[in-house]
Amino acid sequence: MGSKRQEIFETLASKSRIKQEVYSASQGEFKQLKGVLQRIENDYSEYIKNHDERVIIKYADTGDFSALLNFGGDVLLFYLHSNVFAFEKDHFIHEMSYVRKNRGAEYCGIVHIYNFLADSFKYNRLNDMGFLIARIFINADRHFFTEGKGVFNHQYFNFGEQQLSQEYWLELVESAINYSLRFDLHVPQYEKVQLVTLNQVKQLATNIKLPTSKRMGFKMSSRERK
Repeated sequence: MGSKRQEIFETLASKSRIKQEVYSASQGEFKQLKGVLQRIENDYSEYIKNHDERVIIKYADTGDFSALLNFGGDVLLFYLHSNVFAFEKDHFIHEMSYVRKNRGAEYCGIVHIYNFLADSFKYNRLNDMGFLIARIFINADRHFFTEGKGVFNHQYFNFGEQQLSQEYWLELVESAINYSLRFDLHVPQYEKVQLVTLNQVKQLATNIKLPTSKRMGFKMSSRERK
């Protein structure tokens, strides 16, 4: 067997193995996340019913790669990407001693957390926008770090020292809830809604087509501090 072919086989076997391990770890952690979401529904519902029964706290398992948490007028969508990712050479992760000392530690699965308006799902408003609050990167050893808004931009960067657990997931989800609750629905700029098609107007009663979001023009920067 030629040396080039042997190198290909060894690289293929090595990368395939670590990617399968990352995929399995990410799937396992996503299942653990779903358990935490169910726990939040139970705990929050018990509290809310003694204060205002109109406030809805509802968890929904929407598939192997997604889950929803409805709280009041907001929804958090949790989405596990089906692929495993590496990072560009200039990414800060490569500067960490943990990554330099552990071959394959940089390969990660990703859980995305998006914030939507609850009415976007209730009324099937397909043009409504959700905002990415955070991305959670998980490697084969279940170590993680985050990027995103608020605490997700600065609090969870100790990649080699932080290993996911129910306690960490609870902290991450409640941070996302807290961040979402800080922002209210803003009236869109007049110029953005001054034109409407007849088709849109006819469908307003059943499927509102005018896009709605909490903050029009909001743009996410992965390292933006809030």
